[in-house]
Amino acid sequence: MTTTSSAGRWRDRLPRGQTLPPELWARRHRAMTLIVWLHVPALFAFALATGNSLGHSLFEITPVTAFAIAAGAPIMPPSPIPFAPVAECVDGVSR
Repeated sequence: MTTTSSAGRWRDRLPRGQTLPPELWARRHRAMTLIVWLHVPALFAFALATGNSLGHSLFEITPVTAFAIAAGAPIMPPSPIPFAPVAECVDGVSR
């Protein structure tokens, strides 16, 4: 019986899968896009500081820059836009 009530409490803490209100979604998206853009010069400086050539450093920031551009593109429909900042975060963590 304790397991069921404990499982119920944990289940109550999980997200319900509802979408965010548009203004909250836009604010969070802008924040994530800014974080992605801040990665571009930081990763470039880090690549140079660790002894990589200019060309290699530019090559290393290409995926991050592409995701930052995609995240800020106003022509994209709303559904794939959140993919860009999230994908950059995953890409950045994997390096």
